[in-house]
Amino acid sequence: SVMIVQPLGPSGLLHFMFRSNIL
Repeated sequence: SVMIVQPLGPSGLLHFMFRSNIL
C-alpha cells in the first residue's frame, strides 16, 4: 500500500502513516 512515492516533508510522513493504519 505504498501509493505515495514522493514524500511531501512531514506531511508526507503523516499521510503515509495514516494510510498504513487505514489499510
